[in-house]
Amino acid sequence: MGEGVIGRSDDVKLSN
Repeated sequence: MGEGVIGRSDDVKLSN
């Protein structure tokens, strides 16, 4: 899960 860096810096860090 690292391709969600489109506008979710907060969600991405948790899903990363």
